[in-house]
Amino acid sequence: MLIPKKDRMAIYEYLFKEGVCVARKDFYLMKHPVIGVPNLYVIKSMQSLLSRNYVKEQFAWRHYYWTLTNEGISYLRTFLNLPAEIVPATVRRPQKPDARGGVERGFGGPPGKMGDGDSRDMYRKGIDKTAEAGIGAGGMEMRGGFVLLSYFFVTGGVIYDIIIEPPSIGSTVDSKGHSRPVAFLPHRVNGQYIMEGLAASFMFVLGGIGFVVVHRANLPSVTKSNRSMLLFFGIGCILISYIACTTFIRIKLPQF
Repeated sequence: MLIPKKDRMAIYEYLFKEGVCVARKDFYLMKHPVIGVPNLYVIKSMQSLLSRNYVKEQFAWRHYYWTLTNEGISYLRTFLNLPAEIVPATVRRPQKPDARGGVERGFGGPPGKMGDGDSRDMYRKGIDKTAEAGIGAGGMEMRGGFVLLSYFFVTGGVIYDIIIEPPSIGSTVDSKGHSRPVAFLPHRVNGQYIMEGLAASFMFVLGGIGFVVVHRANLPSVTKSNRSMLLFFGIGCILISYIACTTFIRIKLPQF
């Protein structure tokens, strides 16, 4: 594919500077959100480098992830005519403490202030900067907790419980005439006990958490060992939720 030289230079300069590149699988996106050139140019340029073993590629959740190889570093350094002391951010050595016990600051700010190098390193390490953001720093966590709590009560039939006011549990008489408690109202899908709704709602939420964990396990920042653990936990939650909900339905509808 013919790509304008200035766009190819912008792509290669960004790739060499960061050592990595990410692009959404969208061939009609007018501009890449970071590089500022058509997204198709970025994908095709990276595919060209991949065919020559200059980058490594991973694909997850409709996004391409490319990492520059040693051969790619040498190729781009020659292509961009850069000196040997300039290296991508992914192969730079970690900063060493200075004589005062602090950490050497990156370029772009006075001593005691965070420079460009520090902000980029903190971004890669996933350090949460919202702790100093003030009011609203935990907004995302609060919204997620509110949605999860609302989902729990809605699927538990809280509106039905408020209007009908059913008992917490029921009772039945066995063949010997003894009364024993029951948590599920059998043979009825339009009625429930309070404990029945809470148990079913808990299993719904457990299954939802399992899907969220499986999604998080496929993020590129997750290590291989953590990914296996998250997948095991997420799939386990989904299976437990499915088996329990199927059992509940068979109690309500024995012919199911």
